[in-house]
Amino acid sequence: MRVMAQSGFPIREHFKKVYVWDEKSGIIYQDWKLSRIALALTVLNAPVSNPVVGHTQIALLSSYFDV
Repeated sequence: MRVMAQSGFPIREHFKKVYVWDEKSGIIYQDWKLSRIALALTVLNAPVSNPVVGHTQIALLSSYFDV
């Protein structure tokens, strides 16, 4: 969010709070709906100790650089 704010992007257009109902537990919880660029920034800045994050970072950059 800070990167987008510093770059002049309207944060509320890219990070939206949503509420999701878990049918099994009957609990409503808060989550986020992200634009494609917000998702990419989130994944690029996530901890690389998570193997899903590392794989997704490589996939994003590979598609960007057409590798």
